[in-house]
Amino acid sequence: MPNSVAHTAILFFARRPAVEAQEKTLASVHNERVLQHLRDHAWRTARATGLPCLIVDERRQQGTTFGERFTHAMQQVFRQGYRQLIAIGGDVPDLRKQHIQRAADLLRQHDWVLGPDLRGGAYLIACTREAFAKNPHLHTLPWQTSYTLKSLLQSARRRQQSVALLSVLHDLNHGSDLSEWLAHHGQHRLRSLLQSLLKTVSNPAYSSVLFSPLLSHFYAGRAPPCAW
Repeated sequence: MPNSVAHTAILFFARRPAVEAQEKTLASVHNERVLQHLRDHAWRTARATGLPCLIVDERRQQGTTFGERFTHAMQQVFRQGYRQLIAIGGDVPDLRKQHIQRAADLLRQHDWVLGPDLRGGAYLIACTREAFAKNPHLHTLPWQTSYTLKSLLQSARRRQQSVALLSVLHDLNHGSDLSEWLAHHGQHRLRSLLQSLLKTVSNPAYSSVLFSPLLSHFYAGRAPPCAW
């Protein structure tokens, strides 16, 4: 069982960039590298909290639908003995460790903590083990739609479970999302990385831009309390 310090785990639920790039296009060139930078940012953010981090990419996801795969991953985290989990993906460039730490703090008094995105979805989903157990049909919710957040709220409230909301953040699903984000985040380190990468469109000299994937292993940071 996790000790009192490590009772909360971060579930990093995201496909590898090479796989994600087959279905999501954020840039007409270097799409996979853009996705890698976003994923690296999310991983660094998770690691910066000091909480145990568990990665579940498409190689370890089980189920036919997104809902089945996601809830199965959540279930596996709780089976490790953790009492709370905070699930994030790899496509929210404005995610900060403060958002995750705030979610962990709120879970002390709430059953659920949700981070709304601009489309009616959620960039962060956190819950206690007890709250998850009382929602056996969570996998049937309309995941990856504009009704996701509303459905999560309704599901929790039907069971008289409390919900806390974080601030709204942008997630990136389309090229237009990336363009808009780049245009409005002048001081963001990730913006500089992405802009430098995308300059290869007009300047071949940038084609030697290199990056080092941080997620070559399933696990990094503090190890879980027992074998996955």
